[in-house]
Amino acid sequence: MTTFSLGQVKLRTAEQYRGDVEVQLEGLVLGGQEYLPVPALAHAELAITKATTGSVFELSFRVALHGPCFRCLADTVLELPIRAREYQAASPAADEELRSPYVSDDVLDLSAWARDTIALELPDKILCRPDCAGLCPFCGKDLNLEPHEHEEHDTDPRWDALRALRSTTSPRAKCAALRPLYSAAMAVPKRKTSKSRRDKRRATHAISAPRVNVCPQCGQPKRPHRLCTTCGTYRGREVEPLRIDAP
Repeated sequence: MTTFSLGQVKLRTAEQYRGDVEVQLEGLVLGGQEYLPVPALAHAELAITKATTGSVFELSFRVALHGPCFRCLADTVLELPIRAREYQAASPAADEELRSPYVSDDVLDLSAWARDTIALELPDKILCRPDCAGLCPFCGKDLNLEPHEHEEHDTDPRWDALRALRSTTSPRAKCAALRPLYSAAMAVPKRKTSKSRRDKRRATHAISAPRVNVCPQCGQPKRPHRLCTTCGTYRGREVEPLRIDAP
């Protein structure tokens, strides 16, 4: 990390300091890919201008980032001219927007300043060339080196019914082509079921235990208004079950 001590520069209002510094640059990670600055130690020019209410810092240098292309993953070099400017108010009570985040205790963090400035200057996509064709989505080959096309693969057979609509204009034929899709479709209610209707339906789902009485003859449990299966009596009378010969 490269820093610059502001205490070594004594300036009065409207005076300016210019000097060359060697700034240690850090790599960037974009989309899971690492881009390294070459060289890692950049030659930069630092300018400090003293204003009435603060100081203006200017940093300029050139950097070359080495990393993969976003489309074809080939080695790519991106050269960027960097010019950055920061303002630091002299009063400690000044608004946060008037104070630089890279100045702390009269020390200017050049590495962090350079890293953030490079990140802001990056394009949306780092490409080896503007018309990069990328990689083939089927075989993965570089289309810049081997331009080619693949034959169209057969689609899902369930789309055959829709494909048949291209060759017909008759409404009856269209309905016949779409009938397989309707038969495979799942039933959908016309409107949403309200909570009260749902609860009324579920109220009939309760399971209750059957009522059981005691047989006055044998004392065994039996269903009310039914023959006792233990002693064969009903209301104190012995009942012989009806027997009918099979035809």
